Amino acid sequence: MEETFEDVREKLVQLATTLGYKINYTTGSPNSMNFNRKIITLSPFCSLKDIYSFVHELGHCIDYSKEKFNTKKYNSNKLYRLWKEFIGWWYGFKLCVKYKIPIKKYPSYAFNKWITYIKYT
Repeated sequence: MEETFEDVREKLVQLATTLGYKINYTTGSPNSMNFNRKIITLSPFCSLKDIYSFVHELGHCIDYSKEKFNTKKYNSNKLYRLWKEFIGWWYGFKLCVKYKIPIKKYPSYAFNKWITYIKYT
């Protein structure tokens, strides 16, 4: 039997918990994370795009856990922010491969999200 997106999300929630993060579900706001409080905020919905967004946030968690993420620099340096967003998407891709999440649409989805940081940062 093939895994559903809900099954995959549950495995990703377990990974987040292992990394020391709590999950909050909310509607009306994009997925996000708070390093200081160790909370990932997610949509309660579970589409492929929701999974892509979740693995991106987990990518930040992984980067942060390796002590390679400087939150002060992230908030003050545009190039650093762009790089760290790219790293979040890169780790997200690796998670997609590891958890057998379909990756065909991931590159274009990630690029379109990443490019917003160039436009609005």
